[in-house]
Amino acid sequence: MQRVTRAAAGPVVGSQIRDKDGGVTQYTTTQTVKNVAPAVTIIPQGPTTIAPGGTFQLRLTFTDPSSVDNPWTITLLWGNGKVTQTSATRLTNALRSR
Repeated sequence: MQRVTRAAAGPVVGSQIRDKDGGVTQYTTTQTVKNVAPAVTIIPQGPTTIAPGGTFQLRLTFTDPSSVDNPWTITLLWGNGKVTQTSATRLTNALRSR
Protein backbone atom coordinates (compact mmCIF):
# COMPACT_ATOMS: atom_id res chain seq x y z
CA MET A 1 0.00 0.00 0.00
CA GLN A 2 1.25 3.47 -0.82
CA ARG A 3 -0.11 6.87 0.08
CA VAL A 4 0.86 10.44 -0.71
CA THR A 5 -0.32 13.38 1.38
CA ARG A 6 0.67 17.05 1.53
CA ALA A 7 2.52 18.51 4.49
CA ALA A 8 3.98 21.97 5.11
CA ALA A 9 7.46 20.69 4.23
CA GLY A 10 6.35 18.78 1.11
CA PRO A 11 4.56 15.59 0.10
CA VAL A 12 4.66 12.72 2.58
CA VAL A 13 5.11 9.32 0.95
CA GLY A 14 4.38 6.19 2.92
CA SER A 15 4.25 2.44 2.56
CA GLN A 16 3.75 -0.58 4.74
CA ILE A 17 5.09 -4.10 4.79
CA ARG A 18 2.89 -6.99 6.00
CA ASP A 19 4.38 -10.39 6.77
CA LYS A 20 2.63 -13.79 6.51
CA ASP A 21 1.62 -13.66 10.20
CA GLY A 22 -0.15 -10.32 9.83
CA GLY A 23 2.60 -8.16 11.32
CA VAL A 24 2.74 -4.69 9.75
CA THR A 25 5.49 -2.10 9.67
CA GLN A 26 4.78 1.35 8.26
CA TYR A 27 7.30 3.76 6.79
CA THR A 28 6.88 7.43 5.86
CA THR A 29 9.18 10.12 4.57
CA THR A 30 8.77 13.74 3.50
CA GLN A 31 9.91 14.55 -0.02
CA THR A 32 11.17 17.93 -1.19
CA VAL A 33 10.07 18.96 -4.66
CA LYS A 34 12.57 21.30 -6.26
CA ASN A 35 10.99 22.87 -9.30
CA VAL A 36 11.10 26.57 -10.10
CA ALA A 37 8.71 28.15 -12.61
CA PRO A 38 10.31 29.52 -15.79
CA ALA A 39 11.03 33.26 -15.93
CA VAL A 40 9.47 34.93 -18.99
CA THR A 41 10.46 38.21 -20.66
CA ILE A 42 8.36 39.84 -23.39
CA ILE A 43 9.96 42.70 -25.33
CA PRO A 44 7.93 44.66 -27.92
CA GLN A 45 9.74 44.91 -31.27
CA GLY A 46 8.13 48.09 -32.55
CA PRO A 47 5.17 50.32 -31.70
CA THR A 48 3.07 49.22 -28.74
CA THR A 49 -0.01 51.05 -30.06
CA ILE A 50 -1.46 49.60 -33.26
CA ALA A 51 -4.59 50.06 -35.36
CA PRO A 52 -7.24 47.31 -35.43
CA GLY A 53 -6.01 44.54 -37.72
CA GLY A 54 -2.42 45.78 -37.42
CA THR A 55 0.62 43.70 -36.58
CA PHE A 56 2.32 43.59 -33.22
CA GLN A 57 5.77 42.07 -33.05
CA LEU A 58 7.44 40.86 -29.91
CA ARG A 59 10.42 38.95 -28.68
CA LEU A 60 9.67 36.35 -26.03
CA THR A 61 12.42 34.71 -24.05
CA PHE A 62 12.35 32.43 -21.07
CA THR A 63 14.78 30.71 -18.79
CA ASP A 64 14.21 27.61 -16.72
CA PRO A 65 16.73 26.47 -14.11
CA SER A 66 15.81 22.85 -14.87
CA SER A 67 16.58 21.68 -18.39
CA VAL A 68 14.76 18.37 -17.69
CA ASP A 69 11.38 20.16 -17.78
CA ASN A 70 11.34 20.15 -21.59
CA PRO A 71 9.45 20.18 -23.80
CA TRP A 72 7.91 23.48 -22.75
CA THR A 73 4.55 24.73 -24.04
CA ILE A 74 4.33 28.44 -24.82
CA THR A 75 0.86 29.99 -25.03
CA LEU A 76 0.15 33.64 -25.86
CA LEU A 77 -3.35 35.00 -25.25
CA TRP A 78 -3.66 38.12 -27.41
CA GLY A 79 -6.73 39.53 -25.64
CA ASN A 80 -8.96 39.38 -28.73
CA GLY A 81 -9.82 35.69 -28.51
CA LYS A 82 -6.82 34.60 -30.60
CA VAL A 83 -4.24 32.25 -29.17
CA THR A 84 -0.74 31.41 -30.37
CA GLN A 85 0.71 28.19 -29.04
CA THR A 86 3.95 26.40 -29.75
CA SER A 87 6.39 24.17 -27.95
CA ALA A 88 10.11 24.38 -27.40
CA THR A 89 12.54 21.58 -26.79
CA ARG A 90 15.44 23.89 -25.98
CA LEU A 91 15.77 27.17 -24.15
CA THR A 92 16.52 29.07 -27.38
CA ASN A 93 13.50 28.92 -29.69
CA ALA A 94 11.83 31.43 -32.01
CA LEU A 95 8.17 32.32 -31.62
CA ARG A 96 6.61 34.52 -34.27
CA SER A 97 3.43 36.50 -33.77
CA ARG A 98 0.47 35.66 -35.99
